[in-house]
Amino acid sequence: MGIWCVEECRVWSAADLGPAGLLAEVPYYPSRLPARDGQTHETVAEISVLLVHEQVFERYLVVDCARLINGERRQYLIDLTATQSTYGGLRWWFCCPKRPNGNVCGRRVAKLYLPPGAIYFGCRSCLGLAYECVHESKRQRAFRAVRKIRRRLGGADDLTEGFPAKPPRMHLATYTRLRDKAARALEWRSAPLRAQLKDALARYETGRREWLQKIQESL
Repeated sequence: MGIWCVEECRVWSAADLGPAGLLAEVPYYPSRLPARDGQTHETVAEISVLLVHEQVFERYLVVDCARLINGERRQYLIDLTATQSTYGGLRWWFCCPKRPNGNVCGRRVAKLYLPPGAIYFGCRSCLGLAYECVHESKRQRAFRAVRKIRRRLGGADDLTEGFPAKPPRMHLATYTRLRDKAARALEWRSAPLRAQLKDALARYETGRREWLQKIQESL
């Protein structure tokens, strides 16, 4: 398992190649490809690239990437490959440029990841990335599920606030199902706390009775 999570990395998506003009039918095309935050999916940087188009299915990017820590710069190549889409046209992919064992990975992927402080993009497999939810406890997963439901209903993430009202145009059955799902998650999450509290109160009462008994015996 790697030391980084997907949410901590910057992400390149093959879906951004078209909007960035990197599928143009020209021999050379300089552009800037947006790197998105792995958690919010918002654009946090734009990295300079040069599209080199030799043949229909032979394209690659010349990446000019700088390390944020010390400003070190590197230029390297990332191959692009295409597959036939079910409904016609081509779908473009990245070929992972990492060299985990001295050989280029070359795995066809839709996303490449750049860990903090790194220069070279790579796929999840080469970088050993995992999602944050893999490391979450059952309690944290329950909280995350409830927050996701609250956001879907237009509410805030703060669990101390009241449950959001039914949004307009949402079916009552859907709203009821989501509300019941959130209630079950919170009830499951609070059950261990109630058990711990009950155990702590029992120990307190036992200690209190023993203390009163010693006081009475000393009189």
